[in-house]
Amino acid sequence: PSIQSYSCLPYGNTVYHMAVTLNAMANPMMAFLAFFLPCTRQNVVATLTAIGSILAAFIIATALYSPDMIHNTVEVGGTLVVLTWVVSGAMFSYVKVSIAGMCRDSGWLFHCGVLTQVGSAGGALLMFILVNQVNLFQ
Repeated sequence: PSIQSYSCLPYGNTVYHMAVTLNAMANPMMAFLAFFLPCTRQNVVATLTAIGSILAAFIIATALYSPDMIHNTVEVGGTLVVLTWVVSGAMFSYVKVSIAGMCRDSGWLFHCGVLTQVGSAGGALLMFILVNQVNLFQ
């Protein structure tokens, strides 16, 4: 989310507000859904991860293109940005819970938690450097 403002604000405050709010709602809803509809097939989890990564690439592209809009109209571009944020957030939330479930079943839950925290810290540090030190995003 450190680049969420760069990705959304070229389309206005309403788009930014919708992306933040709906993404915050989609995250726990998908985690809750994963409790009732668990996914234990690795190929499905890998496919969802690949789709989420493609969506994340679009998010990064919109953030890099900021302050200009990647799409000419606010309606189309804003809708696409909000949907991309919500769907990618929901998808990664579902994948994260599914992977944790698979790790729990195999006895690797502790290691999964450690790697999740290390990855989160590494990603936060990388984005901090790119945003504040390198000034990659405008």
